[in-house]
Amino acid sequence: MFSRYRNRLLLLQAVGIISIFRRSISVRLMTAFIGMAAALPLHAQMPWTHSGLPGRAAMMLRVDARGGILAAGDSGIFRSTDDGRTWNAGGISRHIYDIAINADGLGLALFTQPTGSNDGLARSTDWGMTWTSIPFIGRAHGIAMDHNGVPILIRSSSLSRSSDQGATWVELAGGGFTQEFFDFYPITFGPDNEFMLGNWGITGGLVFGSGDEGASWFQVYDAGADMAVLEYSPAGTLFVASAGQFTRSLDGGSTWTVVTGIGGNATAMAFQGGDIYVQAHGIYRSTDEGATWSLVGNLPALPGNQRPTAFAVAGNGELLLGTNDGLQRLGSAASVDDRRNGDPPLSIYPNPARDQVSIALPSMPMARCRVRVLDLLGNEVATIVDGEERGGQTLLWNAGGAAPGAYLISVEMGSITETRVITVMR
Repeated sequence: MFSRYRNRLLLLQAVGIISIFRRSISVRLMTAFIGMAAALPLHAQMPWTHSGLPGRAAMMLRVDARGGILAAGDSGIFRSTDDGRTWNAGGISRHIYDIAINADGLGLALFTQPTGSNDGLARSTDWGMTWTSIPFIGRAHGIAMDHNGVPILIRSSSLSRSSDQGATWVELAGGGFTQEFFDFYPITFGPDNEFMLGNWGITGGLVFGSGDEGASWFQVYDAGADMAVLEYSPAGTLFVASAGQFTRSLDGGSTWTVVTGIGGNATAMAFQGGDIYVQAHGIYRSTDEGATWSLVGNLPALPGNQRPTAFAVAGNGELLLGTNDGLQRLGSAASVDDRRNGDPPLSIYPNPARDQVSIALPSMPMARCRVRVLDLLGNEVATIVDGEERGGQTLLWNAGGAAPGAYLISVEMGSITETRVITVMR
């Protein structure tokens, strides 16, 4: 979550592909090749160029479920429906220090009042096109939408929930916090709406969890310092990053392993399907729930008076970097993809999926084709096809009976093999 005291870069809406080219290879060896591929150099990176909102600080970028982009900062909220090329003001010109939008188009934003001890709250019900200030008493560090799209307000020593689009707030019980736990900041929600909440301050680095949507809490982890990242992946992997430390847990915080392969300290994280993106000294991507990472692109060289403040990926795959002087744009995601030029495209959708998954094969003549679904350990879950097939057709996998989580879809056709990660949700 964002707060007025720190900036985090949010990476949203990016597309990732891992390609390995071979005739025949075992699942275990394929996994090893995936790890090796993460270390290979990428294609030459296209230059970042200035794009939109000059002279305005873009402290936050949000990409909604329809592909619209919200940019917010010291001069209000702006919305783009053409991948960040043009922007429209939303009617709130205050300093925005946090913003959230759910899959139904409800948006809430916290802003600083010019005078007085209370903060301001703005609401949009049309996907962020227009915003209206609504009554709000008190101060808050941040705002978020839980896994079900319900607004959650982060105060200095408590959380509140709203069931009426931010008009009224009910404080959560919060039993289980220690007396030293204060100044809540980052919050994340697991696949089953598990709450994970972190803190800043004297005891910064504590992580508390709740399995009953905030009614009771228990301590999960101590990162030892204020957290820049506290995030659940859609598949249920929990990540925590603080200065000099980056860890992940595959079991909801019971055990932890160190994340390696990132240059510098991780400062933000976001997810697209089964791909995980981290901003550090550069932008990195993982397709195996954080086990291995590859460099997607370097950050731009900014003038001395500019600094990165937010990150997003537009619906067309272009990378958008917020700065205190508008936005920077980096071509399209294809320009920094580690896929070889000229390879036939493969399309797997939707991702995340709830039931049926479509696998559109590359366009090519009749060829040997093997399409399998694997778990992240390489165990076979299903064989969709194994034989001669023509290219260009669409195969179906019924994921309705699969447990929620991340799966590998391995497509071998002719001399081409592509492995994608897809997330199944309930």
